[in-house]
Amino acid sequence: PIAPNNLTFLSCSFDLYIISYGIFSVTEMGIRLMIHAALLTASAHHFLLTLS
Repeated sequence: PIAPNNLTFLSCSFDLYIISYGIFSVTEMGIRLMIHAALLTASAHHFLLTLS
């Protein structure tokens, strides 16, 4: 009776690990996109300022 309990515990922790990893990667991607957008807008402003 011990083995099935261990298996369910392992599968539950594995599911939690996958879910947390997915949330982490999505958050990291969003932060990178925000940084890239900020850099792009800053360089665009600089470009427009040098043009004028």
